[in-house]
This record gives sequence, C-alpha cells and structure tokens, in this order.
Amino acid sequence: MNNFLYHLCKEFFSIVEEATVVDGDLLTWVKKAKELLETNLGWNFGTNYSAGMDMEDDEYAPVIEMIEEPSASNDKF
Repeated sequence: MNNFLYHLCKEFFSIVEEATVVDGDLLTWVKKAKELLETNLGWNFGTNYSAGMDMEDDEYAPVIEMIEEPSASNDKF
C-alpha cells in the first residue's frame, strides 16, 4: 500500500491489539473500523501484526528539510 493513512491505521491496530490492557468498548470500535476499512477500501491488515512500522514504511516517514536563512551580507535593498 502506498497510502500513508493505511500505514497509520496498520500501526494503530497493531498497538491496540498488542496492548496488555484495552477498554472493551475501544477494542470493539477498533475491530469495527478495521473491518470497515478492509471491506470498503480493500485494505488488508492481516491478523499478525508486528510492533512498529515495517522497513518499507520508512519511505513514507516524515522528512525534515533544513532551509538555510539568507545571510545579511547577501541582502541588497
């Protein structure tokens, strides 16, 4: 999947299902949301999740670019 939302949902579902203590209502709603996304969008999250993002997910990680400020000596009015 090349959709950042898919990767975020996959990570969220993984965290919720691997948590030792989860509220019953939250777990019910998470399962409903997962089923809805799988049914309506054709996304497949699988049943065995791994903690953290997969190595291929690094491609979709946020990137920070440092923008250099123009120096005062280059400013000409």
